[in-house]
Formats: sequence, C-alpha cells, structure tokens
Amino acid sequence: MQQKRSPNAAERLFFFKCGAGLFLFFALIFFLLQNAKAAQSGVAAGVRLCLQTLIPSMLPLLILSAFFQRSALGFAASKLLEAPTKLLFGVSGAGAGVFLFALLGGFPAGASSIRAAVETRSLSRRDGKVLQLLCFCPSAAFTVGAVGTGMLGKTEIGLLLEASVLLPLFLLAIPLRFLYSADTVPPGQNRAFLSPAKAFIDAVEQGTKAMLSVCAFVCLFSALPPVLSAFPFSERVRVWALALPELTGGMNSASKSLSLPALAALLSFGGFCAHCQLLPTLQFLHLSYLKFFLFRLCHALLSAAACFVLCRLFPMLRPVFAQPGTALAPSSASSPAVSVCLCIMCALLLLGSSTITLEKQKKM
Repeated sequence: MQQKRSPNAAERLFFFKCGAGLFLFFALIFFLLQNAKAAQSGVAAGVRLCLQTLIPSMLPLLILSAFFQRSALGFAASKLLEAPTKLLFGVSGAGAGVFLFALLGGFPAGASSIRAAVETRSLSRRDGKVLQLLCFCPSAAFTVGAVGTGMLGKTEIGLLLEASVLLPLFLLAIPLRFLYSADTVPPGQNRAFLSPAKAFIDAVEQGTKAMLSVCAFVCLFSALPPVLSAFPFSERVRVWALALPELTGGMNSASKSLSLPALAALLSFGGFCAHCQLLPTLQFLHLSYLKFFLFRLCHALLSAAACFVLCRLFPMLRPVFAQPGTALAPSSASSPAVSVCLCIMCALLLLGSSTITLEKQKKM
C-alpha cells in the first residue's frame, strides 16, 4: 500500500499564503459592504482629487517626461550631464533627466521617465533599477507648497522636509553601486530616438495611460481611510492608518499630529497607493517588490534622522494649526512649474526638429 506523502515546507508555505490571502480578501469585502457609504464617500473624494489636482498638475509633466526621453533632446542632455550623474548616482547621463522629472512630478513621473528611457535604450536595465530605487519621492510642489505652506503654515518647513527626503538618496546611492555592478550602456550607443512628431504622439499616449493608472489607484485607495476610521483605533494609530494607504489625502490629518521627522519618514515611504502605481515599472525592470519595499523603509528611517538633525541645526516654530481655508494641494493654475513645463513643451517641438536635422547632416 502506497504511503501518502506529507506536504513539504514549500507546499505548507504556499497553502498558508493562499489561506491568508483569502482571509484578507473576504475580510476586505466584508468591511467594504459594512461601511458602503464611507467607502463611496472616499472614492468620491478620490475622484475630486484626481480631477481638481492630480490630472491638471501631473499630466503635462508625464507627457513632457516621455517626450524628453523619446526625442533627441534626451540624447543631447545625457551627453552633457554624463560626468555629474555618473559621480552622484553611478548611472549614465540620461539619469539626470529622470531625477529632474521625479523631483518635479513625484512618484509616477519618475517611473514613467525610467520606463521611457529604458525602452529607448538611453538607460540600461541596470541603471533603471538603480534609479527606480532612488527616484521615489513626492513632488517638490506637494512637499513645499501643499505640506509646508498649506498644511503647516511655513514654507521653510516645507523646504526642510524636502531636504530631509532628498539628502538620504545620495547616501543610499553608494551601496547600490555594489549591489548592481553591471556595466552601464554608454550614452549614444544603441540609442533609437524618434522624430519630434512621433515622439510627441507616443508621449501623449504613454502619459495618458500612466495618468489613468494613477487615478484608478488613487480612487481605489481613497476608499480605505473612511472605512478604517470606523475602527476604534487610538489617535496615533488612526493617523498612520489614514496616511499609509494614500499619502495625498492622509497628509492633511498627519500634519496636525505627527512630528516633523515622522512626516519626513511618511513622505519618503510614499504610501501603498504610490507603491502600486509603480508595480508595472517594477515588473518591466525585473525588480522585486520586496527589495523595493525594504529600500523604502531604509529611506524613511534615514529621512527621519536627517529631519531630526536639520531641526536641531535650523530650529523653527511649527504652527499648531494649519492656516484656515488652505487647499490640500496647490492649484495647477497657480503652479509655476506646470506653467513653465507647458511653455517648454511647445518649444521642444520646435527645437527638436532642428536637432534631428543637425544629427542627420553630421551622418551624411
């Protein structure tokens, strides 16, 4: 009689994961049905956030970043910025444009720039992994304008938080040089840039797809904070439970009760909604989410430490309450960065054609 084989450790782990996943799935369904009105109000707030803030402010930057990487302008910039980018981050010169768009446009703009640069072979896949681990930060307009000026009442606090988020990235770039030691693709080698018209059409398509994905995740994760607020959590736990799922909406309550180092850690971690927005790029780069998650924890801890040191070096009075009537995020109509980007997009179409003509004349 054949003896029944007992499951090994791998099978037991698999069944445990399946059981835990099913439990969490049905528990989430149950809580959403029990708090249907709260979930609906959260989704409605997410839709308003997308229509009033995210789409007007982020869509031009997403299109601009994709156009920059697909046109000859990205090729020219990578040649000029090769030396400083190699020194700071250990990647080729095209990484400078990626870091700039990540700084201006936040989480999805950086991921969109990385994917476009790898697809056009201006960055190697190794460089894309390094930059995806590094170029993950909220936009400067959100940190300085919305959080610092709008929620905390001082632009100087926003600048301090922005410095706390960015300074650890240069420190974290050091171990990445050894973790990913493969040679990078030299700029100008195997580069396939497009004509201005083709690059613009592809950029609009890519930017629109990225924007729709961002809005879908924001609306989905906006349903969680109202549902979680129904639980009898303590005030400190409630603040983190509201901010971790979706950062943009959760920072309004977090800024009223958390310390500045905790806010810096929260901004560096980004929230799970921002993590999900980057999952397609992580899969494209063959970068595991576990490694990305652990890197975000290290970034958050270092940002909290940097903010603590900066607060000691530059002491400032933090207002107890935010200014009344302040908006959650700066309006796109009054954002200088977005206005400049819209003007640059028009200029790029004109300058790109002359750049292509010069490149063809050199080859003839």
